Amino acid sequence: MKSSHAGLILLVPSSLHQQLKHEARCADLSLNKYCLALLSGRTGNNNQEFELMKYFVALLMMKDTAKNQELRPQHLEFLGQGEKAGKIFARGRFTDGAGGMIIYKAESLEGAIKTAEGDPYVKSGARSLEVHEWDMKLS
Repeated sequence: MKSSHAGLILLVPSSLHQQLKHEARCADLSLNKYCLALLSGRTGNNNQEFELMKYFVALLMMKDTAKNQELRPQHLEFLGQGEKAGKIFARGRFTDGAGGMIIYKAESLEGAIKTAEGDPYVKSGARSLEVHEWDMKLS
């Protein structure tokens, strides 16, 4: 099924269209069938079957504040590359200074860990790394 809304054109298999229609929770109901696909990392071309990516929460807890400050530019570059590649769903620091959290999109826990271990904060030991699969629910 080919659909368009506000300049957005998606090719959605009929079976997925029905699933999204029932699952998505968007403020604009006319976008209902597209929102979950965009938020959940479903990708596909030319009416191919869409694949649901999994989400993984990486907790990066502070271990060395001096190293952390020194490596901040490299960490931000790493995050920028991950965002451009579509590997990062969300990210942010903890306001109490204890560290931060990154939500990765990946096919497996191993893939998410491999990506997270490339972060300069983790490689240098400035922050610890703990990764868990996240069962995201849209409300």
